[in-house]
Amino acid sequence: HYKLTYFDLRGRGEPIRMIFAIAGVPLEEKRVQMEDWEEMVKNKVTPFDALPMLEVDGVKFAQTLAILRYIARETGYSGADNLTAALADSLADQYADFVMAFQDWHCANCGYIPGDAAALYESNYLPAKAKHFAFFEQRSRR
Repeated sequence: HYKLTYFDLRGRGEPIRMIFAIAGVPLEEKRVQMEDWEEMVKNKVTPFDALPMLEVDGVKFAQTLAILRYIARETGYSGADNLTAALADSLADQYADFVMAFQDWHCANCGYIPGDAAALYESNYLPAKAKHFAFFEQRSRR
């Protein structure tokens, strides 16, 4: 039994939801509202005081890429051998770098931090997309 706990938005939870959907594996979700998050941290509900968190048969663990790697191994999407799995891992880590590169725009766009979302889209997101998408496109042609 899988239970994903994440905020009521796409963000880091979305690729986890996607791999479950692609694999056809049922997923229970708990969507956390921002006003409930402070209480969850205070009560140490999640590992590392962070989300997303996945519970597997009552065992909790966090960190997006660890969750994705686990689910990929469980569902046969991690690759046929260790080298293929390492290539998939490298793309996952590159995606994490991409997300970090546009985090300021994303947080301003969602209203989590002050800032001009339109200006940050131009100065933050578009350059990150131009740099990082090229890596993914190169890999998909092989």
